[in-house]
Amino acid sequence: MRKGVVLKIKKDRAIIMADDCSYCEIKSFTGMYPGMEVCFREEDMLKKRKLLITNKYINAACFILLVFCSYLFLSFYQENMAAYAFVGIDINPSIEIALNRKGRIINARGLDEEGKEILEEVDVRKMDSTEGVKAIITKSIEMNYLETDNKNQITVYAVLNNKSNEDGKELIEKVEKVIKEEVVAHSIDGEVKTFVSDKKIKNEADKKGISVAKYIMENKKEDTIRKTDNKEKKEFITAKNNKTAENKDKKEVDDNKNIENKKSDKKHDFNKIIKSIKERLADNKNNKDKAKEDNKNDKVKNKEVDKNNKEKKEEKDNKANNEKDKKENKSIKRYENNEKDKDTKQVINNKQTKERKDNKNDKKGDNIRKDKNDNKDKKTDKSNDKGKKNDNLRNKK
Repeated sequence: MRKGVVLKIKKDRAIIMADDCSYCEIKSFTGMYPGMEVCFREEDMLKKRKLLITNKYINAACFILLVFCSYLFLSFYQENMAAYAFVGIDINPSIEIALNRKGRIINARGLDEEGKEILEEVDVRKMDSTEGVKAIITKSIEMNYLETDNKNQITVYAVLNNKSNEDGKELIEKVEKVIKEEVVAHSIDGEVKTFVSDKKIKNEADKKGISVAKYIMENKKEDTIRKTDNKEKKEFITAKNNKTAENKDKKEVDDNKNIENKKSDKKHDFNKIIKSIKERLADNKNNKDKAKEDNKNDKVKNKEVDKNNKEKKEEKDNKANNEKDKKENKSIKRYENNEKDKDTKQVINNKQTKERKDNKNDKKGDNIRKDKNDNKDKKTDKSNDKGKKNDNLRNKK
């Protein structure tokens, strides 16, 4: 199903501008007139063809007409049908009325069971704001929601769609005046509280299904509870922080004590180490001194031993030299004795030769033999002498 506006009627045909701004023709019917909004199907459409596209003047005129109509409708809607302001009345019943720009009531709703009961009894729609409020207060008195014996509290609030606080104050003053007049006329002790709220708070109240006044009261209670909770939380946090700070301070004191104890322990350990080092150094020094003394004593002993060894060696060498000298002297004596023996023998031989020479002539033959024998004896003696010399020389070496 499509919608459109009748632009022109030609005998049994009507030119329609559809909701998608396209043009088409349908079969006209009795009672059809230009500007009429009609619904039609695809089957109702006659031959499809482009209509009026080339005629830009007609298109422009249609567009201007459409804009003008929309403006008129919007102005009418805002003046008469759109809610310009909201007025809430809280006694025990809670009622909220919606006003247009002209100040007439276009809607009323009960926000609780009592408010719905009052609106069932009295219809305030299309009334002026003051008349409607007066009728609601009168009905509340009749239904004993406002009592003469007790002190009654009436809360009135205004909410405007725009952000003009002056208009809201003017409206709330007008409503307050009407309520006070009606309360006084019925001799009722009533306190009227008024305030102007905004659309944001009203939207939040509508979500909860309560009046703006009750929503603000609940918020105040919640804020008070929240503040109390926050205060308690702050106090708890403060106490906790103080305790933490005390624990921290205590911990710091303990840490400082531990640090001081550690320092003193370290100092004590350090002193112990220094003492042990000093003792070690002293021991090392004593050991070194002792080692030096031992080395010195060892050197002295070694010197004495060397001296003794040297003396012994010298004595030994002297003994050896003495023995050697003795041996040499013995060999010399032997040699001298041998030489003496040789000389004596030579003398003897010479004597014998002389004797032989003297007896040569007498005993020539015997002497020759004797000479031969003597020569042999000489040779043997010489060889013996040479052997003795060689023995002496070996002994000397």
